[in-house]
Amino acid sequence: MAMAVGGLVGYTHGSTNTTIDIENCYNTAKIGDGSTYQGTGGILGECFCKQFKAKDCWNDGEIEGNNSVGGVFGHIYSNEIDIQDCQNKKSIKGNYATGGVIGGASNADMNIANCTNVETVLQKDESATYYCGGIIGYTACSGKDIVISNCYNKKDITFIGTSYGGQYVGGIVGYAYIGSIEINNCYNEGNVTGRSSKLGGIIGLCQSNSTIINNCYNTKNVVASDYQASGYCEYIGGIIGANFGTGVKTIEKCYNTGAVVGKTYVGGIDGTGDATITNCYNRGSVNGTGDNVSGIGGTIVENCFITNSVVGKTGKTAGISIQATSIKNCYNASYTYTTNGGTYAALGILKPTPNGEISNNYFVVGPTSIAFYKYNNQYILEEVSSAPGMAECLNISSDEMKERINNYFKTLPDWNEGVSGTNDGYPTLKMD
Repeated sequence: MAMAVGGLVGYTHGSTNTTIDIENCYNTAKIGDGSTYQGTGGILGECFCKQFKAKDCWNDGEIEGNNSVGGVFGHIYSNEIDIQDCQNKKSIKGNYATGGVIGGASNADMNIANCTNVETVLQKDESATYYCGGIIGYTACSGKDIVISNCYNKKDITFIGTSYGGQYVGGIVGYAYIGSIEINNCYNEGNVTGRSSKLGGIIGLCQSNSTIINNCYNTKNVVASDYQASGYCEYIGGIIGANFGTGVKTIEKCYNTGAVVGKTYVGGIDGTGDATITNCYNRGSVNGTGDNVSGIGGTIVENCFITNSVVGKTGKTAGISIQATSIKNCYNASYTYTTNGGTYAALGILKPTPNGEISNNYFVVGPTSIAFYKYNNQYILEEVSSAPGMAECLNISSDEMKERINNYFKTLPDWNEGVSGTNDGYPTLKMD
């Protein structure tokens, strides 16, 4: 069993002062047979160094390995990583830490820019467990800063594995651990499928000190394949599946148009539902076979809208957020309901002591005419019968709602007014 395999470099271990710089390199051969222990990549299998730089590298050969499998780079352990303008063009198969461009990266301040994956990323076999992403499968960078910008994935990501496998799967990043992460101007256009938990159109799970996601979008379905089974299928999101980090958590100028399907903690933008979310929209259906289901997610939500159904089964379901402290200028142009009891509201289920403002929110009455529920100190639900800005929108048509949405969002600097033939006539974001 080989330790590491690469199209140009299998394994390199430099000193604490070593810089590795790879530029204008490519591979067209098939790399690996699935037996590699750790580190399989089209250009590089695995390296340890102080500084790692790569630019204008691409892979056009099939890649198959076990642990830390990347279309271009398998595993990189370094204090600094700077990778730009790299691309994968062929299918990748791995069972742990598998990525379209990079399988896994550790210990580094990291800058990943202008990188793309245009082929499928798959589990090698049913023993597949964790960490799969369209650009990078796994990062573990304690105390470091990670910036990923202008990257995209074009093909399906499927990481199903065994009953407790198939977790931490994302259109751009599978899992980011510790440090801080910022993802800018990235998009996913491939279906994201895992067996169980922490799946996202952009990132599956973030467990960092700071999380900022800006100007990103997902256009395909995010699905936990076991959503109808008795196991865990939780934290599924159109942009981010789960965010268990501390500090800043913001999602701004992002949108999702794909269906989002799971069991519990399922969100059109944010599965966990505890970020500050502004200037976002969701046009994909959201379906949870359990509870804690929301059309957007987040605790502080402003200038957002949804246009498709939000359906839960039991427990809490809301058109915008299921654990909000503040909801402002948000619109639900579709229906929100549960299929087997539970509590559902067209806009939000509020935390016990909301600190923010609940104002100027609108919805089309369908299965419910209840705008909000809130918790009192005993966590008993009570209806909010006179939520500000709600009464005038009861029983209006979908067309009237679209007009209201356009009239409001066209006044904001980050939005384009909706036009016929684009986004079904709804407003679009001005992506930087």
